[in-house]
Amino acid sequence: WRQTTGYMVARNFYEIDNNILYPRLDMAGDKTGITGTEFSVLNYLIYLLSLLFGFHDWFGRLINLIVSSIGIFYFYKLIKLKFDERLSFFSTYLLLISDWFIYSRKGMPDTFSTALVIIGLYYVFRYFENFKLKNLIPYFLFAMLGVLSKIPAAYLLVLLLFPLDNKEIPIRYRLYVIATTCLMFVPVGWWYFYWVPYLTQSFGFSHYYMGVSFRLGLHQLIADLPAAFEKFYYDALKFTGFAAFLGGVYMAWKSRDKVITKIFIFTGGAFFVFMAKAGGNFCVHSYYIIPFVPIMCFFAAYLLIQFKKEWMVVLGLVVLTIENIANQQHDFPIKKSEKYKLTLEPLADKIAKKDDLIAIN
Repeated sequence: WRQTTGYMVARNFYEIDNNILYPRLDMAGDKTGITGTEFSVLNYLIYLLSLLFGFHDWFGRLINLIVSSIGIFYFYKLIKLKFDERLSFFSTYLLLISDWFIYSRKGMPDTFSTALVIIGLYYVFRYFENFKLKNLIPYFLFAMLGVLSKIPAAYLLVLLLFPLDNKEIPIRYRLYVIATTCLMFVPVGWWYFYWVPYLTQSFGFSHYYMGVSFRLGLHQLIADLPAAFEKFYYDALKFTGFAAFLGGVYMAWKSRDKVITKIFIFTGGAFFVFMAKAGGNFCVHSYYIIPFVPIMCFFAAYLLIQFKKEWMVVLGLVVLTIENIANQQHDFPIKKSEKYKLTLEPLADKIAKKDDLIAIN
């Protein structure tokens, strides 16, 4: 259903109106279907491809797979830039076998948005290395598009606290980044906190979930704590991956590595704010954990590099790989019990016109 609602927006850009400011769904009864949604970066790319080749739903999968794969490459480059190649390699490998493996091939903006923010982070950290404007511009563009695509990915920008608090970096360069980040959030704030409510109110159809109050969200999380916890120990990186993540956090604390420990504190705290805002929805949807998965992979990899014997590292990777891939392989083939649904669209074409309304029980 989550992919389908996104494809509705893309197809309606193609068939009805290509104005990106007015996304439109197909399940609003006799209303127009125009409503507030996430900013339609992925959906509009599907529309642009459809102009060339006609509408096909797999365009969304292809675009997301390409962008998410590029994001993985920049994840590797980002960690290598600030740490070392071994940690970056293991972190990237673990990200490849995490639930990123499934969601990077779906027509959904979760890995898509996170990948764009990771690309932006790489360029802003490059900027702090050489202070060249050519790195600040892609930071602005990629991070802005990532946050517009799905706002939870913004929590990763908390990592900017490290260079912004570095007194060895001249103050004017830090102010440039602060100003760029504030400018980046202008369209984000306008879209989510003005335009989305405006569309919902003006066209009388509510779809996009803007979260709940922090107090209510915390109450909902506590009320369904086992389901919320499951997103970490199963959906993200499975049981062994979660154990490795905890082991990495413990090793950072034990070795008194202040930088690694602060990464956990900053990102964990920022992501918890998102969890509280999402409330009960976080407990229900497995893809809500995706923005935090790169951090979990980083700490799991940090544990692996502590092993002094290479066979222990290899064994750990083998166990992690087998459990993660084995628990995701079911997502690739179509179940025989579900294939009958492929016959429903031509059946509907025989008995109804394309613009007829359909009631679904």
